[in-house]
Amino acid sequence: MSVQNDRAEEIAHRYTELLNREEFDDLADLFADDARIWICGDTFTKESFRELAKGVFTTMYAQGPFMEPLNCFSCGERAVIEVITTGTTMSGNPYRNRYCLVFEMDGDKIVAMNEYLDSAVARAAHGRFSPTE
Repeated sequence: MSVQNDRAEEIAHRYTELLNREEFDDLADLFADDARIWICGDTFTKESFRELAKGVFTTMYAQGPFMEPLNCFSCGERAVIEVITTGTTMSGNPYRNRYCLVFEMDGDKIVAMNEYLDSAVARAAHGRFSPTE
């Protein structure tokens, strides 16, 4: 039987806090060196994810993005956090999207993260999906 893991939930909340403060190096430090990060079909390493996060803040948003946690729960070594992400795109469009982040932990490190969002909402706001497109 799996039980709630308060440490996993704490790390999930810490992820949103560091992202909101644009502390990309500390954010990357939450991940194990060999972590697998999956975002809507694309896979990133710890280092490529850090660069992606920086790019999102500098090339896609005039304000934000800001993640507001709605719900968080854990079971064993997994934590799931649901957030509303808001901001203003570089073209002035408002952005509001619901995300679900699933973290797999090994001790105090994230070894895998899957990020789910409504990509149609992202494309409509940005006219593209990611800074690499």
